[in-house]
Amino acid sequence: MKLLKIHRILKLLITLQSGQRYTVDDLAKMFSVTRRTVFRDMKLLQNINVPYFYDHKNGCYEIEPDFFLSCPNLSGQEAVALLLLAKAAKSLKFPFRSSALQAVIKIMSRLPDNVRRYGTAAIRNITIEETFHHVKNPLLDRLFLHILNAITNRRVLEMSYYIPDERKCKIIRLAPYHLRYSGDVWYVIGKSEVDNIIGTFDFNRIRDVKPQDRYFFLEKEFDADKYLGKAWSITPEGGFYNVKLKFAPEVANVVAATQWHRTQKTTYRSDGSVIIELYVDGLSEIKWWVLSYGDKVRVLEPKVLRETVATIAEKMVKLNQ
Repeated sequence: MKLLKIHRILKLLITLQSGQRYTVDDLAKMFSVTRRTVFRDMKLLQNINVPYFYDHKNGCYEIEPDFFLSCPNLSGQEAVALLLLAKAAKSLKFPFRSSALQAVIKIMSRLPDNVRRYGTAAIRNITIEETFHHVKNPLLDRLFLHILNAITNRRVLEMSYYIPDERKCKIIRLAPYHLRYSGDVWYVIGKSEVDNIIGTFDFNRIRDVKPQDRYFFLEKEFDADKYLGKAWSITPEGGFYNVKLKFAPEVANVVAATQWHRTQKTTYRSDGSVIIELYVDGLSEIKWWVLSYGDKVRVLEPKVLRETVATIAEKMVKLNQ
């Protein structure tokens, strides 16, 4: 749902609350949309529990006269922030997106006229580029809800999980502990009953989940940050390395402007280059980040990472010759 539609539905709600009688044709003409769009918008109002009815005698829609939306105490800046969150959700792999937008409509409809006008006017002049590089997962809402409920209720899940190396799905019975969003991908962290080891599982590889009748027990709350420790992203490997990278002047400022890791130490050099030092758990994830900078980065330490990057680069050259 676009912010333009949210704005239209807010106007529709305000129009119906005005006490005037408007037919479907009146509303379609007022908002420059088709009759079908008006019916769809009315259905959305029904979904957010706005009590309206159709007056057959006058051929128009009306809202119950005693329906009242209390007004939250939001400033203009808070209203813009709320709309920005709704707009940003469209470009992210965000679960329950429709529910979130319906919540925004409910809140915005209760704001004072001046705050609502300021928020909607401001958001029209802000665009957020939608990202298309992530894998679309039509099951995201369903998977997210089942896994979240299992975490909350400490319930074991049976998960059909795709293994790329084997090119087939594997049934995993999992005690799910935590959900984490990293690198535009959702992951569930939990303990597999097969090997009794805590691991991370990519939502894009989950084909189905089924809640089981069994429950699991945790002696203390799971600490995701403690579990991930100094992993580059989402997978701790149990091997720690001091990583030292030299970035060329062309990319130095861009690289140094971001805090890539909690252990990061940045040193600017007189030639315009920058040295980034890190202490990470495992090299499997960070090697791909290093490779993304091509010939603009040199691995100074450790030797094993330098050799790994060189080997992959050689294969890339051979493959593309």
